[in-house]
Amino acid sequence: MREPNLERIVAGVLPYQKRVKIRSVFLVMQAALPLLLFANDTTNLVLTGKTDERTVPPIDFASIIFLPFLMKYFGIMCDIQVDKRSVCFRGDGEITAVISPHHININPISILDRGDIVSFTAIYWITNERQRPVIPSMIGLTL
Repeated sequence: MREPNLERIVAGVLPYQKRVKIRSVFLVMQAALPLLLFANDTTNLVLTGKTDERTVPPIDFASIIFLPFLMKYFGIMCDIQVDKRSVCFRGDGEITAVISPHHININPISILDRGDIVSFTAIYWITNERQRPVIPSMIGLTL
């Protein structure tokens, strides 16, 4: 089996726009992240597509849960900036992911006891002002 040539992964600004329709910018970023960890320098990955798709985790999941988890347990440094949001029926959102190279071994982890839930935060986005009064009652909140 041939060894991959990791020296060919070059960092820089990588715009991935308008070539194909991206259903979810989070899924594309998730696929590119392992490769870009071996780049020779920090990479700015610009993705255009849907930031909040119905069938996959929204981009907020990446910035609030997924990336902090990677940092805490693996030391992987990646930051996301949402430049423009888009919802499920539009694909004109844009994010910039800043991915730092990670040239140390990633050790396996085991998380069997996650502890007690100490807080819960809900985030919701609306595309139409008429939806504003309905949303809190849909998720059981009183404002």
